[in-house]
Amino acid sequence: MKENPYSDMIDLDRPTSKKHPKMPALMRAAQFSPFSALTGYEEEIDEAGRLTEERAILSEDERNELDEKLKRLMHGNTGKEVCVTYFKEDGKKKGGKYITARGTIRKLDGYENAIILSDGTRINPEDILEMDPA
Repeated sequence: MKENPYSDMIDLDRPTSKKHPKMPALMRAAQFSPFSALTGYEEEIDEAGRLTEERAILSEDERNELDEKLKRLMHGNTGKEVCVTYFKEDGKKKGGKYITARGTIRKLDGYENAIILSDGTRINPEDILEMDPA
């Protein structure tokens, strides 16, 4: 049988440098971690795949009915409990989503044209799809 040509060095200790300290195992592992050449690419793909809704356009009759509800609800004092479905624009892409909020009307801001609920939610009356007493 042939003798192993490396038998004289198989049992030797690993050589160590006198200049450089031994690298911790965690740092050695980091050298072999996955590399992403396109930073942010996955986030862009996720953002492109995220769906948004388009704003519904109310008919003249629906708009008048909503205006009547707003007048009845706002006639008198604030403090009335309401359930409002309104459109919120998406900050990153065209469209948005419809949100339903339930709360007490805290303030009617005529200067900024907003309905402010007790939790601080600001709703523009132009964005309202439905509004009913809760």
